[in-house]
Amino acid sequence: MSIKAKYILMTSLVAVVLLADLITKAIFGDCEFFNVIPHLIDFETNYGNDGVAFGLLSGKKWLLIILTLCLIAVMIFVDVKFKQKGKVYTIGFAFMLGGAIGNLVDRICFGYVRDFIKFAFMPSFPTFNIADSFLCVGVVLICIHLLFLMPKNDGKKDI
Repeated sequence: MSIKAKYILMTSLVAVVLLADLITKAIFGDCEFFNVIPHLIDFETNYGNDGVAFGLLSGKKWLLIILTLCLIAVMIFVDVKFKQKGKVYTIGFAFMLGGAIGNLVDRICFGYVRDFIKFAFMPSFPTFNIADSFLCVGVVLICIHLLFLMPKNDGKKDI
């Protein structure tokens, strides 16, 4: 796959993730409760997380916006410097970038991230959104690439 094709794929995936996140938040952002799959998944929209995972740094809107922008910049820098990219890496990176941007849009526009997906069978599990899901899947895909798919480089550093 050429570099141009990889960036077209990456840009397209980032756009799809971002749109999926923003559209689902817009659709389910006003409903109070929607049972998607009985005893498995509910959509509940009384959750606005103004912190990060598990409510850490709650109430620090501008700090979180700055940290997110810095994280996105570091992700892009590492992506540019990382030489051995495959499809799994490219997809994982796009998922992470799209998810980060989706939650950043919420922080800027609302001051918090709109979470609405709830596991009915795990009431103590945090409520989350589509962006969070893509972030997690992206991390897993990049780990798979780094651990199993990246060619050996005989001790040379890529980054």
